[in-house]
Amino acid sequence: MTKAAKPGDERPPTGIVPSAVWQFVALAAIVVAAYWPSFSVPFYLDDYHNIVENPRLHDITNWQAIWEFAPQRFIGSLTLAFNYAVHGPDVWGFHLLNALFHLMAGFALWALLVAMVRSPAVDRGARPWLLWLPLIGAAIFLLHPLQTQAVTYIVQRYASLAAMFYLASLAAYAWGRLHGSRTLLLAALVLATLAVFTKQNAVTVFPALLLTELLFFRSLDRRSVALLAVVTAGACALLLWLTNFEAIDGMLRETSDISRSSYFATQVGVLWRYVLLFVLPTDQRLEYDIALATDPFSPVVIIAAGAHLAMLAGALLLWRRAPQVTFGILLFYLAHLVESSVFPITDLAFEHRTYLPNAGLAILAALGLLWLTARGNRNLVIAAGAAVVLGVLGWLTFERNRLWQDPIAFLQADAR
Repeated sequence: MTKAAKPGDERPPTGIVPSAVWQFVALAAIVVAAYWPSFSVPFYLDDYHNIVENPRLHDITNWQAIWEFAPQRFIGSLTLAFNYAVHGPDVWGFHLLNALFHLMAGFALWALLVAMVRSPAVDRGARPWLLWLPLIGAAIFLLHPLQTQAVTYIVQRYASLAAMFYLASLAAYAWGRLHGSRTLLLAALVLATLAVFTKQNAVTVFPALLLTELLFFRSLDRRSVALLAVVTAGACALLLWLTNFEAIDGMLRETSDISRSSYFATQVGVLWRYVLLFVLPTDQRLEYDIALATDPFSPVVIIAAGAHLAMLAGALLLWRRAPQVTFGILLFYLAHLVESSVFPITDLAFEHRTYLPNAGLAILAALGLLWLTARGNRNLVIAAGAAVVLGVLGWLTFERNRLWQDPIAFLQADAR
């Protein structure tokens, strides 16, 4: 068996893989270039109700009003109130902060992938091309046009900010394990809590932390598992209590017009729609015409569900040989667990819901690209292949943001 990399191995990348500083510069540059048109995008739809016409977010000093607006989204609301306090309803500042949070989410994914590549479970000696994974994975995440709704649509900051804290929590945990740092492990829990109180779907960060340990470090003792379970249960209970503990069923559904079984059957297909949009992002829409699946046992639902089970089975089979693949697949499903399972939401599909799950797909896409271009470990071929893919994604994102600039043209395109 080939000797695996030791935890905390700090040897710099070889070949033409850029240094960490240049990777940061590159990631920042591509975000600025792709999202520059978004800085002049006006308010849309829910922006008015939640920001412009919401006096509770117009006074940054009145934390009680901000809290009462949505306790479970307090951190995200606080950042919106900060924007309004600094520059009022001027959209440029909102977009600047949204783009910054998007960039920081990409940095967090980059840091997480660097730690994973250096973990004891990954044999990067046999696959030196894995050194490219952090840069390419983070770049795909940042440049993919499917991310635009969570970044360009101002009020969807809740999704991108929660994802930033979520990924930063996983990165802090992984680096804490590499270096045996209790400070970083504590930071991981703090960041996880911030994620949960930015948007409720981030509660899956706690099992994601456990997944990170089991896949890449594999030495979690019973005491640590019990502690993580207690923290997870406590965070969930606190979130439920703050949203009215006596109305748990109401909190776990947005509408009573859709049964849990019908919603779940519908989401089985919606998840594949998200995957298809990630692979071929050429038919993006603000609202998708999704039919409610009234029969959970229809052939279409059963086939779609079977394909999901096959994906999960493949992930479990690969957990020793390719833990990054397993992590990417399971992160996609974990991050969708709240909004695309049995908790009915009126709108059956929205692009911003897949912002965080796209981190898992970005990892898989980067691994696939590296596998295709890494024959013979030729760094120039890897760089050329990545440049082509990222160039196409960047252009699509730039054009999508240009379309957002004109609400009439945007809605006309959506109607078509």
